[in-house]
Amino acid sequence: MDGDSLVGLASVYGDFLSIRYGKRCWLQDLVVSKSRRSEGIGARLLTAAADWARERGCTHLELASGAGRKDAHRFYLAQGMAQGMVFTLDVES
Repeated sequence: MDGDSLVGLASVYGDFLSIRYGKRCWLQDLVVSKSRRSEGIGARLLTAAADWARERGCTHLELASGAGRKDAHRFYLAQGMAQGMVFTLDVES
């Protein structure tokens, strides 16, 4: 928040227990207002999400990001995240 203006948000939740990683946390959304990017807000939100996950016993914080979101990918890598592959199957009727 900046006064009454929302400048960014992160939504994160504890995910299922994984045989390989243990308890994981999923970062569903990480958004910073376009006019406020490059001010460290995203990094602070990501740190807060990681702290939240750690406090709940999670071993990893994971997220998915569309293939075309190159700026977001650069940001995540600069924050120390590892890039992997995600495969998706639409199961909606």
